[in-house]
Amino acid sequence: MIVILTYDLKGKRDYSALFDAIKQEGVWWHYMASTWLLNTAKGPYEIANDLKPFLDQYDYMFVAPIAPAYSGWLPEQAWEWIRTQANVPPPVVLGPVPPPPQRTTLLTRPPGQWGPSYIKLSDLAGKKQDKG
Repeated sequence: MIVILTYDLKGKRDYSALFDAIKQEGVWWHYMASTWLLNTAKGPYEIANDLKPFLDQYDYMFVAPIAPAYSGWLPEQAWEWIRTQANVPPPVVLGPVPPPPQRTTLLTRPPGQWGPSYIKLSDLAGKKQDKG
């Protein structure tokens, strides 16, 4: 599966450990400053959970699968990477697979609620916060 990972890093520190950890999540492409595409066998929740230790309290991160329908303005090399990776099986993840999250509602919006929202990574085990 190809996922998009994007972040807003608020800390004034060296995030190279985070970037190294992202590269370990799967086959990656990184052309835009705060956005990565990953071809991985892991789901968005697993990736976010793996990377949480590398983030500061006020950093934000969003991870989601890229659906079969996507659009945008990217250089041809980006579209080529997406087309190529979409036809490649994800890498095999060695080791035990963690159990599914107990509260998947943290990463979903209840039906009928629309508008911008965000989740503070420091609250992944807590409640969802709506921006508005």
